[in-house]
Amino acid sequence: MPRLSFLFPLLLTTTARPQSGPSSLRVDTINGALTISNNNHPLLSYVYSTTYPPPGVDTAYKKSGFIHPLYTPRHPTFCKIHLRR
Repeated sequence: MPRLSFLFPLLLTTTARPQSGPSSLRVDTINGALTISNNNHPLLSYVYSTTYPPPGVDTAYKKSGFIHPLYTPRHPTFCKIHLRR
């Protein structure tokens, strides 16, 4: 598993806001991604496995070690993994 020390400042700022009750920070590893949730609301997923581009795109564009998706409070995701053709 890769080093994820860069995520700790993000977790501190995410969980430092005042809340009416205790927060429940959770980290799950599923299908090559580490997902961080707070009170059962996903915050982000860090993909550490290799992700390949869609069929027809050169495999030189495979990647790993990136955040996807990044969730927002009102919308399911903030970013898309591949551009549309």
